[in-house]
Amino acid sequence: MSEANIIHSRYGLRCEKLDKPLNLGWGLDNSAVLHCPGELPTGWLCDALDQIFIAAPQLSAVALPWAEWREEPQALTLFGQVKSDIIHRTAFWQLPLWLSSPANRASGEMVFDAEREIYFPQRPPRPQGEVYRRYDPRIRRMLSFRIADPVSDAERFTRWMNDPAR
Repeated sequence: MSEANIIHSRYGLRCEKLDKPLNLGWGLDNSAVLHCPGELPTGWLCDALDQIFIAAPQLSAVALPWAEWREEPQALTLFGQVKSDIIHRTAFWQLPLWLSSPANRASGEMVFDAEREIYFPQRPPRPQGEVYRRYDPRIRRMLSFRIADPVSDAERFTRWMNDPAR
């Protein structure tokens, strides 16, 4: 379930979980400034940004003023990932925030294929189980993706490929 629950209010956006309007300053360049609302529950900031970008599709970026957010651990984590206090819509959903487990990185090790007489980088191990999860406020449900299992998912996958309208 969402930690933020952002909804449209009379003249802006409101957080039902905090029971207060969001102090958003709207810019002429399709950006906004989100002022720190005070003490936040764990996971609130990412959920709020996710829902703000959905509620305001014209919004290109949200700035979190460093002076206001520098004591908030959630903001510091986000700043570290985007390397800025401005969160751009296009970059936000590409962050590893939604991954269920840490991304498997290639080791950098090279493997020699004697048959073809070439070296190639060793691939990271294949992920297992659930790989992505986030709450989608439009459908009011948790959206998750998992790696298909050939044994248990074969029938479902075949049906989907042959009759996608179902």
